[in-house]
Amino acid sequence: MREIKINHVIALVLFLISFIVYALTVQPSVPFWDCGEFIAVSYSLGVPHPPGAPFFIIIGRIATLLPIAENIAKRVNLISAFVSALTVMFLYLITVRLILRWKSNPQTFIEKISVYGAPVVGALALAFSDTFWFNAVEAEVYATSLFLMSFTIWLGMVWFEKAEDIESDRLILLIAYVIGLSIGVHLLSILTIFTLAMIVYFRFREKFDLKSFTIMGVIAVGLFFLIYKVIIFWIPSMLDDMPAVPAIISVVVSYGIYYAYKHRQRILFTFLMGVLLVFLGYTTYALIIIRANDKPAINENAPDNLVRFVKYLEREQYGEQPSPFKRRWSQEPTHQENYQKYSSDWDFFIRYQLNHMYLRYFLWNFVGRAGDIQDAPVAFIKSESGWGKANEFPNRYFALPLILGLWGLYYHYKKDWKMFLAYLALFVVTGLGLAVYLNMPEPQPRERDYVFVGSFFAFAIWIGIGVSGLIDIISEIIKTEIRKIYAVAV
Repeated sequence: MREIKINHVIALVLFLISFIVYALTVQPSVPFWDCGEFIAVSYSLGVPHPPGAPFFIIIGRIATLLPIAENIAKRVNLISAFVSALTVMFLYLITVRLILRWKSNPQTFIEKISVYGAPVVGALALAFSDTFWFNAVEAEVYATSLFLMSFTIWLGMVWFEKAEDIESDRLILLIAYVIGLSIGVHLLSILTIFTLAMIVYFRFREKFDLKSFTIMGVIAVGLFFLIYKVIIFWIPSMLDDMPAVPAIISVVVSYGIYYAYKHRQRILFTFLMGVLLVFLGYTTYALIIIRANDKPAINENAPDNLVRFVKYLEREQYGEQPSPFKRRWSQEPTHQENYQKYSSDWDFFIRYQLNHMYLRYFLWNFVGRAGDIQDAPVAFIKSESGWGKANEFPNRYFALPLILGLWGLYYHYKKDWKMFLAYLALFVVTGLGLAVYLNMPEPQPRERDYVFVGSFFAFAIWIGIGVSGLIDIISEIIKTEIRKIYAVAV
C-alpha cells in the first residue's frame, strides 16, 4: 500500500472513531447556556444574540430536517459531533505534512510509524481533551469554527507543496471563501491569517531577513483589518449613510479583477478575487436582516433595517470594547470589589486573566482537571477534593500530554524552525493573544475554556510531533547499540 493511501486510511479511521464516540456521548436534548438559543433559531430561522451566526443557523436548519435523531435538539447537537470528528482528521493530516518536511521519504517500518503513526497520538489527544470533547457534543459555534480553522490551515499546507503550479491559486481562493463563510459562525478562523501569511512567506523566501519578515507582518495585519474592519463593519455601515461608496468599491474591485486577468497579473488577480470571495462568504449575514423583517419568534435586537443591522454587527448592546492597556475596566460593583484583590492592572492580568482564565484551562487539557465545578483547579498527582463527584473527578493525565507537547515544540523548532514559527503564531494568537484582547473581568458567569480551543489545537499538533521525535531518538539509540554489539562480536 502506498504511503498516501496509508495517510488517508488512518485519517478516515480517526474520523470514524471520533465521530462514533461523540455521537454516543452527544447531549440528548438541550444543553445549558447559548445552545438552547442556537437550537431554537436553527429550527425557526430566527435571529440570535449579536453578532449572530447565520451560516451556523443555515447548517442547523438543514440538520433539523434530517431524520438523524429522535428530537430536534439532538439533531443540531450532532452538527458539532460531525465537524469535530473532521477537525481531528485534519489535525492528523496537518501533522503528517509537517513531519514529511524533514522525513520526506519514509522507507522502513519505524520511519513510517514515525511519520504516519505518531500524529495519531496528537489527534486523539485533541479528540479526547476536556474542552474539545465538551464542545463536540453540544450545539455551540466553537466546534464548527475550529473545523473551519483546521480546514483553512490544511488547505494552506496543501498549497505550500503546490505553490509553483499556477493552479494552486485556486487553493488560496478557496481559503478566502472559507474564511468568509466562517465569519457567519465565529471570528476564530480570521486569526489563521497570521499563520497562513507566514506559510506563504517561507514558501518563497529561502533565507530569513528582518526587513522582508516585517513587511510580511505588516501585510498580514493589513489583511486582518481589511476583513475585520472594512468588510465586516465598514461596508455594511456605508450601505445606509453612503450607499454609493460600496457600489463604487464593487465596480473598482470587479474592474481590477478583469484588468488583472487580462494582463496576467497573477498576484493582483488572486488578491482581488480573494477579497471578493471573502465578501461573498460573508453574505450569509443577509439571512439576519431578511429574517428580522419576517419577525420570527426569536428576533433579538430586531435588526430589520441597516441602522439596526450595523449596531447588531458591532455588538452595541455589550458596550464599548475596553482598551487592552486598561485591565480593570469594568464599573460593575461586583467587578470593582474583586479588583481590590490585585495590586495593579498588571497583577490582575497575570494572576487572573492569564493564569486563571487561560493557563488553568490549558493545563486542564494537558495535565488534569480537579472537577466540573466552576473555578476548579488543575489536577496533577494530588488535587483538592470537593470539586465534583468522586467517581468522575479528578481527571489526571500526570502531565504526560504536556511533556510530549513541550518536547514536540522543541523538536519542531529543531527540525523545521520556519513552520514552527508559523504554528507558534497560531498558538500564541489563539491563546495569549485572546487572553489580552478579551480582557475578561472577574468573575465570569461560566468557564470560558472553549474560547481558547484554537491554542489547544496547535499544541496537540506538537504532541504528535513530539511522539515522532521520541520514535526517532529511540530508533537511533537502538541502531547505535546494534552497531556496537556487531562491532564487538566481529
